[in-house]
Amino acid sequence: MKFPIAICNELFEEWSIARICQFCRPLGYSGLELAPFTLGSEPTRLERSQIRTVKQTVADEGMQIVGLHWLLAKTTGLHLTVQDKLIRTKTAAYLSELVELCADLGGRVLVLGSPLQRSFSDGTSHE
Repeated sequence: MKFPIAICNELFEEWSIARICQFCRPLGYSGLELAPFTLGSEPTRLERSQIRTVKQTVADEGMQIVGLHWLLAKTTGLHLTVQDKLIRTKTAAYLSELVELCADLGGRVLVLGSPLQRSFSDGTSHE
């Protein structure tokens, strides 16, 4: 399986998806990783039509969405490693919703790169 060379969309603050693709494709990129927060304040609540528009815009520019990254950035109350089971459960539910969003966008990869939400809190060890 051949994966495209992808770039993260949040590097281009306030640029449209189309503009990002138009800039990056001539540089050799064929894929785009999307940070959920760049899709709206509640990315898991996007309308189907909004998801189709994003996916089609990227395809029209000759690129593809490879997945989502920076999954927990700009969220509140979510964390992976805290001892509070409710927070971990809410985080797992949100990540499950992102799996669905990613699939709907045509992506196949989730990159967990939100350092503050995967760091250890006081009193928590690797064990």
